Amino acid sequence: GLGEHAIRDLNDGINKLIREKYHWNRRIRELGGKDYNREERRAMALAEQEGGDHAAQGLSLKGSGGYRYFGAAKDLPGVRELFARHAAKLTKRKRGDVYKYITPDYYGLRDEEDGVLLELESGLAKEGQKKLKECRDGYDVEVKQQQQQQGQDAALSSQNALYATDESDGDSDDTTALEN
Repeated sequence: GLGEHAIRDLNDGINKLIREKYHWNRRIRELGGKDYNREERRAMALAEQEGGDHAAQGLSLKGSGGYRYFGAAKDLPGVRELFARHAAKLTKRKRGDVYKYITPDYYGLRDEEDGVLLELESGLAKEGQKKLKECRDGYDVEVKQQQQQQGQDAALSSQNALYATDESDGDSDDTTALEN
């Protein structure tokens, strides 16, 4: 067989001819002719759907700029690893596959069935209710103290108001008496 370098050179030559053909097809389209590049893409998509042989098309990697590997070039060192990595990426789980295996257990919808969680929650609920009662009682005591304080303040202010009116009445009498 051919050596590694000869296979790479032949594969490079084929890719160069394909690229040149693409540019000529694009030029034909610019001059008003048929779009052969689109026709070729349709034919390749149809061949893929039918499960056709990829040997005629060559194997290409996504993001490789359209570079393809034909025949023995697919088995060259380094190329096999590229396709292995590419195949690993393709076999990654899709979002739908991930959701397919999510059960109600994931969301905790069956946690109460064994009873352990219910016991823990009831104990914590009783503790929370006890703390809430203590807080409410403390709040009620504070409110009563504030009301008593406000009541005392109101009584003092009403007494001060009485004295203030008496003093102001007396002041006005004194000033009128002096004027007379």
